Amino acid sequence: MKTTRILTLILLMLLPLAPSWGSPAPWLMAAQGAALKVKSPQQAVDMAKSRYGGKVLKVESASVNGNPGYRVKLVTDDGRVMQVQIDATSGQIQGD
Repeated sequence: MKTTRILTLILLMLLPLAPSWGSPAPWLMAAQGAALKVKSPQQAVDMAKSRYGGKVLKVESASVNGNPGYRVKLVTDDGRVMQVQIDATSGQIQGD
């Protein structure tokens, strides 16, 4: 009984670390048969850096236009902080 409570508490503490259920990870979509043009966070980072330059601050899986994708936050060479969204299905890049 005590072990069950401890395991439940551990799982509850780890829950915030789980991915958002509203935006499936691109690798999950690929496993389900969807053809993806952007298949990894590193590929998304490379695309964002080649278009805007600068240094990457963060990359995360996200829903972009209702499709799996990535959100890349970077600081451009001129000091601007910007957020780039990359649609993993189409390969389309949107920056602000």
